[in-house]
Amino acid sequence: MKETKATLDKEYGLVCKNALEVGTSEWWNLDCGYALPPSFDLMSMELPTQHIADAWFSEAELTESDVRMAYSNAYAAFCIGRRMVGVLSEKRRLADRYHR
Repeated sequence: MKETKATLDKEYGLVCKNALEVGTSEWWNLDCGYALPPSFDLMSMELPTQHIADAWFSEAELTESDVRMAYSNAYAAFCIGRRMVGVLSEKRRLADRYHR
């Protein structure tokens, strides 16, 4: 993750102030209120064998497994983000209520 964050900063000027690595235990507890398509399976987190950009931006062809892992990761990140935004919204709502 550190290497990926450094690459985002160096190559794209993007700085990630907050990062969260999600392991298998979190993946199976996701419930973000959206129905999964019938062909969609969340996949167990695997540690990549190479820098992720090496695989995605090379001339090598991606395997079906690579693509399935990518959309599984994206969906999991979306669910986690949605849950975090909901928690922040609730905290703001409560703070506003008590500061009136």
